Amino acid sequence: MSVIRLLLIVLWPLPALAAEWSVPANWDVDTYELNFRSDDGLKLAGSLHVPSGTADGPAVVLVQQAGIQLRDVAIFDQLVATFTAAGYSVFAYDLRGHGESEGTGERPRFGAMAADAVAAKRAIAAHDAIDGSRVGYWGISQSGWLAMKAATLSDPAFVISVSAPLTTPLEQMEFLAHNYVLARGFGEEAAEQALRTRRIVMDDLFRGKATREEAIAALEVVQDEPWFELAFMPRAEDIPEDLSASPWVHEMDFDPVVHFEGVDAPLLFVLGGEDVDIPVARTLEIIDGLEQADNRHVVVIPGANHGMRIPSKPAEPPDEDDPQPGSNAATYFFVMGEWLGRLDAQAR
Repeated sequence: MSVIRLLLIVLWPLPALAAEWSVPANWDVDTYELNFRSDDGLKLAGSLHVPSGTADGPAVVLVQQAGIQLRDVAIFDQLVATFTAAGYSVFAYDLRGHGESEGTGERPRFGAMAADAVAAKRAIAAHDAIDGSRVGYWGISQSGWLAMKAATLSDPAFVISVSAPLTTPLEQMEFLAHNYVLARGFGEEAAEQALRTRRIVMDDLFRGKATREEAIAALEVVQDEPWFELAFMPRAEDIPEDLSASPWVHEMDFDPVVHFEGVDAPLLFVLGGEDVDIPVARTLEIIDGLEQADNRHVVVIPGANHGMRIPSKPAEPPDEDDPQPGSNAATYFFVMGEWLGRLDAQAR
């Protein structure tokens, strides 16, 4: 399991139903249903949201990933409202194999998802409301990686990558598992046991350093522990016979640094100061060790978690009434709006 699963905790609360005193915004947004083709011939479907009256304006593609799947989720709805208020058109699409997009429904590889984002950018660039030279990408968590990867395959106007570490998925998930077990109050001994087991199952097994029997034995020791689900491991009976068919074997050593350095467009790289899901401090160390580039703007949002919200306590679990506890990190939206405003002014 990788960052893919993490987006389940990123969803913002759905907006409340309109009350009698509610009035709409004083700007209109037109929505166009748009189909486009992937590089391997699949028909993908999305919605292009355009501030009314826009012609040859800027736009942003909301990059899909394996953890969100559909275009009409709360996190995308909020971004549509945010970007259109700033004068940007927004394109959100269904992940291949889900919603109205063709595909097998199996978890797609990183390369296919990045290529689909490029195809989405190409599709909306032909729309009358869009200036094709002013289309960029936005992504969070896994799609933050994919937005940067898509940028190395195309020529976007900008990239916004949010909560995407520069460590491998393997290192990131070890960080998350240890922190989640610890933050939920199970103690350091349990957190270390979770980490040791993960390394046997999700690292050694997939590298051929441990046998399937050894991994099963390690899981059987811990899989009935109350913290087990927080470590994102399969149960013993769910270990696949054919490890090469697991998406994890193709993702665990993905190197986001290559794509971070490969982005030539202006890059806004946003991290949360209280993110227990990804190694922010390690990511900043990696950035400090790289050759500096004028196109990169790295920002740490104080108090923000992985979903750019301000939690009341670390690793706060969701519940039915509030799928993502805490309040929106307002600074994140201010930073993003100010950065886009400067880019827009430079483009005019």
